[in-house]
Amino acid sequence: MNEALNASGIFKGCSAQELQEIARICQRVTYKSGERILKAGRTAQNLYIIAEGAVDLRIEITFENITKEIIVEHQFKGNVFGWSAVTEPHIYTLSAIAMQDSELLMLNFKEINSLCEKSNHLGYVLMRNITEIISERFKAMQWVFIEMMHEKANLKDLEHYPITLEGAVSRFEKNLIFEALKKNGGNKTQAAKQLQIPTSTLSDTIKKLKIEYY
Repeated sequence: MNEALNASGIFKGCSAQELQEIARICQRVTYKSGERILKAGRTAQNLYIIAEGAVDLRIEITFENITKEIIVEHQFKGNVFGWSAVTEPHIYTLSAIAMQDSELLMLNFKEINSLCEKSNHLGYVLMRNITEIISERFKAMQWVFIEMMHEKANLKDLEHYPITLEGAVSRFEKNLIFEALKKNGGNKTQAAKQLQIPTSTLSDTIKKLKIEYY
């Protein structure tokens, strides 16, 4: 299990002790080829890491009154999906279907949040790594939209999808920093120490996200 966690970029930068805590809350689950793992639009309760196998991430599109699922990305060993479980509003933005028989590590968002409350460093590292995942996912979705535009696809049914995925990460980051400031009485130096980041980085992020704490 630790091998799968180390291969996953989402926990890059975590300490050995933090990885042990994460491994403790992981559940191994298996899916047959073609089996649906999650559905876009439903409540996001779990984050998934692929230990073995492969998974398709798909978005539902309507082409001239014909609805179909379009593949956004192929995910393989070490890849992470279902990140919406750890960011508000906790709604899956993509569907996931096993491309082949797959073994996944499943982490419940409540247990992840509990660990992050105990370790602000873990929460901050997790948020940073999720930002990278969302950035790559966003680029992949942009290519899908470009292809659909060329095919004159009907995009009206996409309005309920959060196209600006970065917004979810910003809210997550803002909440982490706000809580750190709150716990340290607004002291940036102490808050930065708790988050295990340079004070200058914290100050720049506070300014960028327009975080106000008095």
